[in-house]
Amino acid sequence: MTNYEHYFGTPEKCSIMEVHRDYWSKTVTVFQIKLGHAMEFKQYIARFESIEAYQTWLKAPFDDGTIKFED
Repeated sequence: MTNYEHYFGTPEKCSIMEVHRDYWSKTVTVFQIKLGHAMEFKQYIARFESIEAYQTWLKAPFDDGTIKFED
C-alpha cells in the first residue's frame, strides 16, 4: 500500500485530507482533518520542500511504524 492509497485512496479518505502549497517557499504541507464538537482540528501529516518530493512520497510504501522482521 502506498501513501497515496492510504491517505487518498477512497472518496471518504480523500474528503478528510487537506494539501497546502506555499508558492513563496515552494513547500507542500499535508494535513488530515479531524472533526470534534463543533470544532475542526488539523493533524499534521508531512511537509515537503518541493512538488517532486511530495510526488515521491505519494508513490512510496506507507509506513505505519510497525517493525517487520525478516527470517
